[in-house]
Amino acid sequence: MNNEKPEEIWIDKQEIMMRLHISNRTLQTWRSKGILPFSRIRKKIYYKESDLINLLNSHVRHNPNSLTKRTRSGNSS
Repeated sequence: MNNEKPEEIWIDKQEIMMRLHISNRTLQTWRSKGILPFSRIRKKIYYKESDLINLLNSHVRHNPNSLTKRTRSGNSS
């Protein structure tokens, strides 16, 4: 068995902004508020991909009625 942790993937702010379709200002606000941890090397800012995934997963909303409504409306035609 291999007990090594998988290598962490780091992505830069441009990649985050592109993936989430958010502005630089929004990302800056998230950094300031501690919403998304980051690391800075000189002037370049990086984020762990796992932190981004955790942030997205923590904001998932489950609406049990949405599936029912879609099913009903889909069958009505």
